[in-house]
Amino acid sequence: MAQKEKTKFSRNDIRYWEQRVYQPAFRDEDGGAKLNGHYHVKIQAHGERRGVTLQATKKSAAAKAARELDSLVRMKGWEQGLQLFRGETPKPKVTLTLGEYLAEVDAHGEIKPRTLRIYTTKVRTIAAFLNPPEMPDKPDKPDSKKKKRKPRVAKKLSKYDYVDGGATVWQQFVDATPLRFFTEENLSKWRKEYLARHKNNPKKLMSSTRSANSCIRAGKAIFASDVRAKIPHVKLPDPVPFSTFSLLEEGENRYRSQIANPEELLSAGSLELAIATTQTEIQVAWEHSGQTGDAPEATPAERIRAELSSFRKREAFKVLVLGLCAGLRRGEIDTLLWSQIDFFANCLWIETTDAHAPKADSAGKIPLDPQIMELLRRWKSDARDEFVVQGCAPRAGADKVHYRANRAHDELIKWLKAKEITSRMPLHTLRKEFGSIICAQAGIHAASRLLRHANISMTAAVYTDHRTNVTAGLGNSLGSRI
Repeated sequence: MAQKEKTKFSRNDIRYWEQRVYQPAFRDEDGGAKLNGHYHVKIQAHGERRGVTLQATKKSAAAKAARELDSLVRMKGWEQGLQLFRGETPKPKVTLTLGEYLAEVDAHGEIKPRTLRIYTTKVRTIAAFLNPPEMPDKPDKPDSKKKKRKPRVAKKLSKYDYVDGGATVWQQFVDATPLRFFTEENLSKWRKEYLARHKNNPKKLMSSTRSANSCIRAGKAIFASDVRAKIPHVKLPDPVPFSTFSLLEEGENRYRSQIANPEELLSAGSLELAIATTQTEIQVAWEHSGQTGDAPEATPAERIRAELSSFRKREAFKVLVLGLCAGLRRGEIDTLLWSQIDFFANCLWIETTDAHAPKADSAGKIPLDPQIMELLRRWKSDARDEFVVQGCAPRAGADKVHYRANRAHDELIKWLKAKEITSRMPLHTLRKEFGSIICAQAGIHAASRLLRHANISMTAAVYTDHRTNVTAGLGNSLGSRI
């Protein structure tokens, strides 16, 4: 016989809880089944489901108790909600600070150092609002009448003051923020004020919304259950910071191409970057100074500058090819090894190496055109070390962003901006253009696979541009009458 479907009621309706309270069954000494005299209920809240006894023997009383418990748990969290429901004295507030918690997370290595640093920077942005840093007391005036140079003291603490130590003091103040400050109410206040700056500018408001969501995601990641599982000895407030706070809906951020013709861009790179030599750079410098004709014999210093400039341009062309023709990220290009190039299968592999660990779920194979493979063969014949793009040695153990071929990147960024590619991250624009081209040729699933996204929704939302214009086709009916 089919079970009768429950009638839907509001959670505030007693009848809702009358359908959900129950008496657990147990077996007596004779093996017979009996029902427990007290009613119980199971409640799902804050990512956790618990069964609780209601200390009531009548169903109506149990339903009222369940409704009260549900309300308390949702407002106060599991621990404090249960204490209030049972009439217990609330436990002392957790005094753990943000800095102490971050130190525990860092010590147990659940999050990569570089990733943790990025998350920490974003969470400190919120903490600075919840616990505003205060200026330290000014130093006492010297007793001597002789004038002494007073130390420069900023008007307010700044996280960007690396010269006078203000950034260090700012960080100490922010890290002293108690975790109990990260309540849903306080986070809502921070977000409201953060977004209020651009409430009259829709474009900036959309950008600020994405930034605010990024800070909240960082907080959720730092306090995620798998991170907390590694430090069970650390007592956190209930509810856990960021666990109950939701993200705002973001406006569409679809890629809009600034590259009218990718083939022409690549061709221009082959003429202006790939074949740069010391002599051509001397001539370019001569013409940029307003002179005409052939450049005279360069001085030793001018020749060195020209040689370095031509080297940067040739390496910048490599970055252009790997970004536009393979869709690689900046960090992947910077640390790409010759061992990752498969000259037999005409492809390259993004994988964990001694110099680079790819983003989660971002490893994979990228097929390349035969012409690109021929370029790679020529580049390898002139290679000085194991890296495709030449630069300095990688910095060991760096948890901050460090690009070993940064000068080649900067050279290409300057060149792309001269080509009217004005996006905030021109190198990443090459990757988006690659994804847009693949999507137009082979569909969004192929684009998602070659971009190595964890899910296709990211590809659909950001990385593809509609390269084919579809119109209603009614314009011809107007003729030349208007």
